[in-house]
Amino acid sequence: MATTKEYHDYVMKCLNKAGEVTSKKMMGGVLPVKFDVAKLKANLSLLPSGYELKKIDSELYDKCFENPETVDFVSTFGTKEKYLELGRGVVALKDKKIVAGASSYTRYKNGIEIEVDTLESERRNHLATVCCSALISFCRKAYSLKTRF
Repeated sequence: MATTKEYHDYVMKCLNKAGEVTSKKMMGGVLPVKFDVAKLKANLSLLPSGYELKKIDSELYDKCFENPETVDFVSTFGTKEKYLELGRGVVALKDKKIVAGASSYTRYKNGIEIEVDTLESERRNHLATVCCSALISFCRKAYSLKTRF
């Protein structure tokens, strides 16, 4: 089992790609509380040619159930209506197929916990970074939601 310091170091390493700039003690560990907005925006340019970034809507909600690796982007809300009301998500598409995404796994007052995944065949293409950056930017701008990984 990882120690609090090992967990903190791992989280900080992952979030540095999303532009994490400050941290705050919380629940026995240190969690990020502020993102570098310019870095988040710059990360969007990492989307490779041939891929498309889209917010999860009704049609993409249904598409998430076509592959067991993408189901968790939307399944925890129980129904499509609940996800579309309370959930937030962004997916990367290649040839109209979902290959990566970042979505709210759970939602609580003024915040979400993020589920991130990339199909194994599409890893190392910056898709997780792009999807997370887009979702964090969207949530910060539209809803003033806090994100937690």
